[in-house]
Amino acid sequence: MAHSKHTIRRSNDDGLSLELHVGVHPSKDGKIVAYCPGMSSDLDGHKGMNLKLADHIQSKGIGAVVRGDCRYHTKPRKKEEIVDNFRALLDFALDNAESICGLPIPSLYLMGYSAGAGAAAAIADEYPVEKLLMIAPAGNAGHCILDGLLNFQGELYIVKAQDDDVVRDCPERFYKHAISALKKELRIVPDCSHGFAGDRNERTFTNSPLWAFSGNGHVLGPEGGVRLYEP
Repeated sequence: MAHSKHTIRRSNDDGLSLELHVGVHPSKDGKIVAYCPGMSSDLDGHKGMNLKLADHIQSKGIGAVVRGDCRYHTKPRKKEEIVDNFRALLDFALDNAESICGLPIPSLYLMGYSAGAGAAAAIADEYPVEKLLMIAPAGNAGHCILDGLLNFQGELYIVKAQDDDVVRDCPERFYKHAISALKKELRIVPDCSHGFAGDRNERTFTNSPLWAFSGNGHVLGPEGGVRLYEP
């Protein structure tokens, strides 16, 4: 699928200029899906999983995809950095919305996996976000996750892996904390660990944005999904 890569910059609180990498998968349907991957992920992800996921979303007509990495660029690490990086990605997406999705004011959907899900939730109330998808959400971004969810007024969708011993009860806590959400749903993927490894789990992972964003009653499951970790 067609996509391009860009480099953007932002300044942190210490005045340092940080270089961030962004992937753009365009469409002309007036929707943007902004994706933040798991902790330490580079732009394309392990075995290209982020690239494959974005191509899948694009091919299903869900919307254009704008994605970044999820890495700390400074030492010592600050929890706020991955949130600020994702905020810079969103600003880039909205500033360039017309060339990315065909409309200057798009429908905006956010999604993230693990630490990236927390980063997405932390700023979901700062933008006109219609839908938020959190896949195996972790709490790396700190208290700002709960602050963002408390005030979020769009639709919230959470996917939890049944055997996830990394995030433990974070999905349930985040679900309960989103008291202002217009709608919220939580689904548990059986026989699945945090990494969503295995044919069925990988395909379910890639189908989760169809379940959350398509609006046509798509059932969360592996049918029609793609493998994440195959070469």
